[in-house]
Amino acid sequence: ENGEVLDNFDAFDFGGLTPELLYTQDGNEYYVSLNVTDEFGTHTITEQVKAYIGVKGDANLDGTVNAKDAAKLLEYAAAIGAGLPVEKPVGSMVLDIGGGTTEVAVMSLGGIVYSNAVRTAGDQMDVDIIDFVRKNKNLLIGENTAEEIKKRIGTAIAPKDKANELTMKIKGRDLLSGTPRETVITETQIAGALAQTVSKIVDTVRQALELTPPELSADIADLGIAMTGGGSLLRGLDAAIRAATGLPAFLVDNPLACVACGSGKMLSNLDKNKHVLQTMY
Repeated sequence: ENGEVLDNFDAFDFGGLTPELLYTQDGNEYYVSLNVTDEFGTHTITEQVKAYIGVKGDANLDGTVNAKDAAKLLEYAAAIGAGLPVEKPVGSMVLDIGGGTTEVAVMSLGGIVYSNAVRTAGDQMDVDIIDFVRKNKNLLIGENTAEEIKKRIGTAIAPKDKANELTMKIKGRDLLSGTPRETVITETQIAGALAQTVSKIVDTVRQALELTPPELSADIADLGIAMTGGGSLLRGLDAAIRAATGLPAFLVDNPLACVACGSGKMLSNLDKNKHVLQTMY
């Protein structure tokens, strides 16, 4: 009401009725729908209200947020979940590698200084493995098998000791005979299959560092690059980023739940984070 988020809908005057649903018709106007039952049966009353939920201007007709702004929100939530000092006058960098996108952001003083997202992440790694096995082993495998390969022997850096490298037996459909067949794939082969995707992720980080203000770059050199998301669990990826940037890169304590934890912290203290949400869009 009047630009503020109300904790309780009782603050609205609906004649003692209780609203059951809050939904949006466009990016600026919000409506409360009430189901009312009286002697004439059940009918719906809709009242227009002024409400602000952190999404302004860029909200779609169905109340969702466009991909760019959603990425910003996820990046900020990931940073909070990772325990980065996003509200202090220092620069913090978070690299969130999910399934469909890789997001990198630099934050300081409760705001996002730099943000970028690329469509290269964990799902692309699965595609890379499937394509490699098909081209080099003449074997067709599914997404679940590719995911299992990535988890068990996936690596961003090929091992130096080839004699003791990890191997894995995989099964799929032979592309020539059409019958099931088993083969062995090695850690080095998977590193080669993932090389292009890993390179794109590293380049995204390097570009972010190049476009970060110098005074914040010094802070990132001290604090390091926090890695979150399931894709960041790829073995050796942190080492690849360290080698390419010369900066410390580390995996946060709970990378899979980092965004969820950060979102919960933000929602649990809306008064503290309201200014962040308002300036983010």
